[in-house]
Amino acid sequence: MKIADVRQKQNLRYLPLPPKEVIYWKTGALCRHFGIWKNSRKDGAWIAKKLFRRFAEMYQLPVNYETVAGKAYLLQNIYKGILDIPKRLNAGEIIMTHPLKSLSEEENRMLAATVSCINSEDSLEKTLKWSMKRYGIDTDKARVLKFLAESVILAGEQMMQQKTKNSNVESARHSACNFPKKLSDYMALQIQEISALSSDTINLSSPEVIHDIRVAFRKLLSLSIIFERYISDRWKQECIIRLKENLKILGSLRDLDIMQEKTVYFLKKSGYNIKDVPVLWKMIEQNRDSRLSEVSSHCSSASYEAFVRDIGSYLKTGICRPVLTKGGKVMAFQSRQVMEASLFQCAAQLKAYDEWIHGLAVPEPVLHQMRIAFKNMRYVLDFFREESGVKGQKLMNSCIWFQTVIGDLHDETVLIGSLQELLQEINDCDAVW
Repeated sequence: MKIADVRQKQNLRYLPLPPKEVIYWKTGALCRHFGIWKNSRKDGAWIAKKLFRRFAEMYQLPVNYETVAGKAYLLQNIYKGILDIPKRLNAGEIIMTHPLKSLSEEENRMLAATVSCINSEDSLEKTLKWSMKRYGIDTDKARVLKFLAESVILAGEQMMQQKTKNSNVESARHSACNFPKKLSDYMALQIQEISALSSDTINLSSPEVIHDIRVAFRKLLSLSIIFERYISDRWKQECIIRLKENLKILGSLRDLDIMQEKTVYFLKKSGYNIKDVPVLWKMIEQNRDSRLSEVSSHCSSASYEAFVRDIGSYLKTGICRPVLTKGGKVMAFQSRQVMEASLFQCAAQLKAYDEWIHGLAVPEPVLHQMRIAFKNMRYVLDFFREESGVKGQKLMNSCIWFQTVIGDLHDETVLIGSLQELLQEINDCDAVW
């Protein structure tokens, strides 16, 4: 082989694999693998095929490419969670690495080119030339590729006009295989919960409301830390610190709510009533009123509203890193694979804490961190509820039990310290008088 030929081969974007070694995918399996709910897109695929048939009759094109039009409609969003949104022009590369069994090699190349064309921000004419060169398509197929792309785009416009709420629900429910999409959907639910509970119509004086807001913030923070290697640098740099700040502010009020609950519980258990300690109870209520005012001011501030709005905007640009980078580095993105790795990480963390709780004395701060570790495992299992099944539910119940027991011990330790401080204040006041 000549030196020039060798260089030409080395500059190819793809290395050809012997036909017998190529793994082909069924369309349904590929859709499930990348979190696409095929049934919700069947109508649009049928419209795309019908539109291409019409173009084929008008411009005397091979009608057999109608199948490619239908597949392109099904797989047009295959890049989501896999590539950076600005890189979605390269969505066709996923087709090249995951070819369909029902199509020939030439049809798979046309499918890859079509998917790239419909995801480009440039004009169709400009993208056609790029895609044909990228995927090795002959120039005599330019008109076919153009009308394949137009068929899918027009089908999408028609489907937008008749989109039903039911199809949206089904699509969201069957995106579990694709971890980045699943994580984005889950984060969106927490952000919606925070926005709803922080609105002007909600009474923040309710302990349940404060608890629910904190849980949503805690889930956002915990999953951001647990799935750190999947989270984008921008989210980590701009959001995690602010999530911690909000949790600290809300936590100060939540601690007082728990203090009230525990005080009432222990008084009743000892045969007393809150009326028996009016001064102490009044001081607790005054502290809570002060903290409530701080939390209410914080949740109605422009900075808090901007933060909630900002974290919502990340859902459009993407919370996760791309699974496939420009340099060819890849990460596991199937939910079950990520679940196994995450649970292993949580278990290792719990084992590390376990070493420090079997001596003559147990450090209370270690127990508190162990409780957080159980909470993290609980959130992982809750996130992967579908994948973990019955065994996962049993393990999650165990995590809740440990979390509750250690949490009660921590709360009571904090309560004793807080009551001692309040009693000292009362004694100091009596000494002055």
